[in-house]
Amino acid sequence: LAHQRALTKALGPGSWDLGFGGACEVGEPFRRTAQRELAEEAGIGTPLRLLGDYRWDGAGSREVGVLYDTVSDGPFVHPPDEVVTSRLVRLDELDDFCASHVVLAAALALVPPHLH
Repeated sequence: LAHQRALTKALGPGSWDLGFGGACEVGEPFRRTAQRELAEEAGIGTPLRLLGDYRWDGAGSREVGVLYDTVSDGPFVHPPDEVVTSRLVRLDELDDFCASHVVLAAALALVPPHLH
């Protein structure tokens, strides 16, 4: 599910993203953070599958985190202060989608290598 970030976001306002995420609360495990952020930003509570950990240093952010994926047909509910709109993008459309939209650099670097 690709989604366009709200224009009020500090990082990449109006850019498209290929994943949902956020910062851990003090003492909160990565998986719980991912579940919470997915519920807050996409309105879903589906099981997560661990993909691996990552480091990102560039394009306005430094991150250390864990990537998960999930499967859902929705419905997706996005808070307007987080997401402008979203679109299901098939894997065979992803390259064209990314070439024709402004996508966060971290999303381009981190997400597609894990999609098979």
